[in-house]
Amino acid sequence: MDFKHHIGYVGDFDLAYRDIKLKDIYRFTRNIYGLYWDDSRFKYLMNDLFCINLNQKVGQLSTGMKKKFWLATALSHSPKLLLFDEPTTGIDPDSRDEILEFISGLSKNEGVAVVFSTHIIEDLENTADKVMVVKNGCMEFNDSKTAYFNTRRLKSNDNRVD
Repeated sequence: MDFKHHIGYVGDFDLAYRDIKLKDIYRFTRNIYGLYWDDSRFKYLMNDLFCINLNQKVGQLSTGMKKKFWLATALSHSPKLLLFDEPTTGIDPDSRDEILEFISGLSKNEGVAVVFSTHIIEDLENTADKVMVVKNGCMEFNDSKTAYFNTRRLKSNDNRVD
């Protein structure tokens, strides 16, 4: 069964691709997804939304621009599930807000299930419906965002000294 077109993945690929031009990665990725690739969507994301020039090398981009480029490639085959590793780590506040707003819109407007890992609790407050906490390879929590923050509040109250 061919399922790769149902999943988009954005990780930290910086070290592996620093000297490669974005247009070469674009061509390669477009060929992988073949008929599922939506060139008009990719060009919209790159040109209109993120304003990224494909003639640049990966190493020439800021961290935020790299994340936006990888996000555009991960979404241009219209996946049903987006896996995003640390979407806002190491980027400027404007790019952070832009990426989080975009991720929220994917879920609400396009029905894309978005799963991302983060150490930034504020990102969960602004985007998550559900929270899963994994510690040392074991799931410690899996419930609604509201339940998660209620649990955190209770734990912080238990640690107070009166």
